[in-house]
Amino acid sequence: MKSLKRIVRHAGAWLLPVTLGLSLTAVASEQANFATLRLSPGFSPQAGTAMGETGGHVSMLSITNQDAQGNLCLGYTAYRDMPDYLLILEADFDRLSIGVEGRGSDTTLMVSGPQGGDSVVRCDDNSGEGDNPLVEDSSWPAGEYAIWVGAKEANQRHSYKLVVEP
Repeated sequence: MKSLKRIVRHAGAWLLPVTLGLSLTAVASEQANFATLRLSPGFSPQAGTAMGETGGHVSMLSITNQDAQGNLCLGYTAYRDMPDYLLILEADFDRLSIGVEGRGSDTTLMVSGPQGGDSVVRCDDNSGEGDNPLVEDSSWPAGEYAIWVGAKEANQRHSYKLVVEP
């Protein structure tokens, strides 16, 4: 019985790195729930806009707990391993803002990328107008970014518009 407990204890020690590895690689998805946005400098406002709908029971905290500034990544989304959007930046951007117009609903936002390099996670809840999330930052290297839009409560369906602006 002691050897079985030792095996289980050792197996548990292996599960943590394996689980963490899955958590980190799950973000590198080649598919998006709603759309892929490809943006180059001087992109049109229409190219940086997409529609979507929240809904799901997956806590965004299970994808990543907090962002680079220590903000919690709040909200609920449909899929852990598939972002709502892929944002492909064809070139470096000195500044970008990514926001959600939740149309009266309380939404949240998480952006992770660029994939394959020094990935940075950015999360927000209410920095935009009303209860809308807004991530504004400088230094966005070219590459692929995963974007999740969440509802404040699990399984809430709300239509919204994602807006990316220089």
